[in-house]
Amino acid sequence: MQYNALKGAILIIVCTLFSFSIAPNTSIEGSSYQERFKNLYTTIPLQWNTDVQKEVEQYLRYEDDLVNIIQRKDLYFPLVQSALSKYQIPEELACITIIESKINPDASDGNGHVGMWQMNSTAAQMFDLKINKIMDERRDPYFSSEAAAQYLKYLHDRFGDWLLAIAAYNCGEGTVSAAIKKSGNVYDYWKIRKHLPSVTRQYIPKLFAAIYLTRFYHEHGINPPMVFDNLMFDEIVTLDNEVYLSEVAAIYNVELADLQRINPCIYKTFIPSEYAPIRIKIPFKPPHWNYATPKDEVYSHIEENLDRKLPLAFKSLEMRNISEVAMEDYIPDMKFENK
Repeated sequence: MQYNALKGAILIIVCTLFSFSIAPNTSIEGSSYQERFKNLYTTIPLQWNTDVQKEVEQYLRYEDDLVNIIQRKDLYFPLVQSALSKYQIPEELACITIIESKINPDASDGNGHVGMWQMNSTAAQMFDLKINKIMDERRDPYFSSEAAAQYLKYLHDRFGDWLLAIAAYNCGEGTVSAAIKKSGNVYDYWKIRKHLPSVTRQYIPKLFAAIYLTRFYHEHGINPPMVFDNLMFDEIVTLDNEVYLSEVAAIYNVELADLQRINPCIYKTFIPSEYAPIRIKIPFKPPHWNYATPKDEVYSHIEENLDRKLPLAFKSLEMRNISEVAMEDYIPDMKFENK
């Protein structure tokens, strides 16, 4: 009996010592996270708490997923954030796409939510996204971001608070309104949180964790290789009759494959007039650039093309200076040597 008791005591001591030797010091890690978190500059009010820390640690457990997310961020966020800025939406809300789809334009949850913003057909059509057998504009990174920006602006105008708008994006404005009423008509996310669905209660901490990691991923040993694909475009044309993508490509002297790549929401190369009007993005095509081209010359090319004459088939032309926005991210103030 005494032997068994002694053996049990020794086992407890060994286990205790072992656990101390391998357990991470989460209080120290959490303190480091919190210090960095305080240095984030954002429009929306951030708040560090244990839920946010848990979400950060959850992302870090799946390093391969996080590497993919950071690579997609570098690829898509210039487009997404330029669409958000058009409607004065805080640029950090681009991170909603991390929670919704891991920034995957082709994502579908099987329940009618599609694209990087995971919009359903009702919300999409409310903001003029086309969904039919020829195209689904929810799969377009820029068009879907414009629609999401309009939706977020509408929600912010209704609730007067970004966190409530974000919560409503997740669970619906009716659910948030009901939670506000249950809380005595208090328009404060943290005070109504207990009356929200469990998924929405974690939505804001997930967003804060995503914002943190998009800024400080390198502090956690995440250094993904750069992935670059030219998704920039000079302009958006709207056509009011039938469209052959090959003809559009020929008019603008771009490759058909490039036109299709930059318009992923269009499934067919021929679009009948019954689906008009149709929006098509024209790829950004540097004409004769090399590494000796000064940035001023690049911008000059963009400005010159604003006055490009279009065939009568084109009903309207809406210019997007996306090229300039994206170039600030990819080639700031750079001038190269001659090859």
